[in-house]
Amino acid sequence: MEGCLLYIVLNIIWFIIRGIFGGLSNLFNNHKIRKANDERETLFIKYMATMSAKIAKADGNVSEVEIRSVNDAFRRLGLSEEKTSICREYFKRGLDSHISINNTAAEFARKFPENEIRSLMYQVLAYIALADEWISKEELTILRELPANLRISRDFFFSFCSGAEIDPNASKDQKVGSFREGAGVDPYEILGVSKTASNDEVKKVYREKIKKYHPDILRGQGVPEEMLKFANEEMAKLNNAYEAIKKERRI
Repeated sequence: MEGCLLYIVLNIIWFIIRGIFGGLSNLFNNHKIRKANDERETLFIKYMATMSAKIAKADGNVSEVEIRSVNDAFRRLGLSEEKTSICREYFKRGLDSHISINNTAAEFARKFPENEIRSLMYQVLAYIALADEWISKEELTILRELPANLRISRDFFFSFCSGAEIDPNASKDQKVGSFREGAGVDPYEILGVSKTASNDEVKKVYREKIKKYHPDILRGQGVPEEMLKFANEEMAKLNNAYEAIKKERRI
């Protein structure tokens, strides 16, 4: 009887110990996950600021107006003071660095293999390029070439030009909103499906892409909280493209 009681007590003690250490293990693992996400978030911001500097310096000169415009863009992104300080520091380093933006973009693409994060980076950089409401021909060239180096669809460039109302083929500086003909973007290209794809295939791709831009998923991949509004914009584009396809096919 005593042996049975001792066995029960030892088992209870073991379950308690296992519960305690299991709880500690979960806390440790959660801490590691949060730390990893924080590190990726900081890395995203560093690359963003560095490539922003390259865009600002595209025409060979960086005016005080451009610097103020970029700083204003950082603030409009809603970054915390700490993150804004990181941006400013790496923006300055980017101005002094001789490494090309294409190499930096390719390096970023290797460190962030998720297509959604690379797409968001392009949107953020395009937004920053518009800070002074002018696009130089050099900036336009960079924005045209960036998709290849970020390994995303080149239609992001045409979508940007259409939204900013600038001529994608211009050989001179342009004021935002000065070109109203626009370059329409094929909804099939936005969704990433063939025009011959079945209705079921179109629906499947749409649902998969919408799911990938869910805020919780992007947070877990290290996308800064302040950048999630660009994910919402991308979701809006996907929704519009899907609705256009449904209307065309009458489904």
